Amino acid sequence: MKRDEFEVYKPRHLRLEEHLPKSDDATLITLKGHLLVEEILEEIILHYCRAPEVLSGVEIAYFLKLRLAQALIGPKGAPDFVWEMAGALNSLRNELSHKLDSPKVAGKLDRFIGIYRSRYGRDTKMDKASELRVAIGFILGALTFIETKVKTGRMPPALDEGDV
Repeated sequence: MKRDEFEVYKPRHLRLEEHLPKSDDATLITLKGHLLVEEILEEIILHYCRAPEVLSGVEIAYFLKLRLAQALIGPKGAPDFVWEMAGALNSLRNELSHKLDSPKVAGKLDRFIGIYRSRYGRDTKMDKASELRVAIGFILGALTFIETKVKTGRMPPALDEGDV
């Protein structure tokens, strides 16, 4: 990885290490993972703005950030599963944060993890919280690779080779 790619990738990785909890609290993992994904979406959007300071202090909902980033990246700039996972994470987070003891949480959690599993064909013996953490780490990694390409013009080697 060249220096400028590393300068984008390393701080993202450190934020994930610092903020993604290693607890078994699926709600906390989801909320923090959602915030980390949202940060990357915002960075992608701001990168394409000619006057990003105009958006300073403007509240933009996650779903709109997701769709704006997707529109800016374009259909060839990222695999569909990235946007699908980011949307499923938002759906899970909304269910957790707006309805205590919602019966829909389990299904939304399974959907999010299922997208990750379908990508890799993995059926693990991990508990749900661990699997959630791995899936969130995966989407954060994929978005970080995309952010790196946006900011440097080069895709890190793993995505160039089709490994993700």
